[in-house]
Amino acid sequence: MPTADERTGNFAQLCPEGFAAGLCDNPQNQLINEFSGQPFLNNQIPFINPISQNLLPFFPLPNAPALGPNGFSTTQIVKRLISRQIQHLYPS
Repeated sequence: MPTADERTGNFAQLCPEGFAAGLCDNPQNQLINEFSGQPFLNNQIPFINPISQNLLPFFPLPNAPALGPNGFSTTQIVKRLISRQIQHLYPS
């Protein structure tokens, strides 16, 4: 799940080594604009596609830090699905 920062285009956490002059100290963690071939300074994407922005509300924020920075865990959805299947199989 995208973090709150990622939803705004801030991917700086992908470079834990830090930045020098806006470029990640580890080139493998530097985000590159695929269209221009230029790096995104400080791993900040200045624009988010409007279609993508409209889809973000359908993705919950991460809620399980033990699973990593983008971790998400829920049992409610599974419980609801099982309950609906049981009701479908065994209508009252």
